[in-house]
Amino acid sequence: MREELAQREGMRGRFTATFARRGLKRGFDGRAPVATALFVDVRDEAGTLVTDHLWFTVGMQIAALDLHPRESIEFEARVTQYWKGRVGGDRYSDFLQREKDYRLSYPTNFRKLSTPAQGHGTKSLPLFAEQEETQ
Repeated sequence: MREELAQREGMRGRFTATFARRGLKRGFDGRAPVATALFVDVRDEAGTLVTDHLWFTVGMQIAALDLHPRESIEFEARVTQYWKGRVGGDRYSDFLQREKDYRLSYPTNFRKLSTPAQGHGTKSLPLFAEQEETQ
């Protein structure tokens, strides 16, 4: 569970994060796949790490930023809770495999802060380390 976010449930704030990569998730009821974006090193206004990663659905604001790996962004969002884990199956496995977690919802006011982050404590994901070596 994301303890730092749990303490801020229901609050809206400004956050920074580093873009890691794009992804896809299944659309609702078998619709076409939906574009997503993975952000890492998510911090609040004071620079406190609130979560190591989060995924956002790519909407018009994120798409307009034309993000590349390791670029930093700033945005506003509200902390909300959700149930994470398996949905479906029998009634006993659902109970055992689901847990409460926290996320950043209703993100707005996205702004690109920089091109690829230089140091300041961010870790390079293995995916990017492999790409750097081959280029």
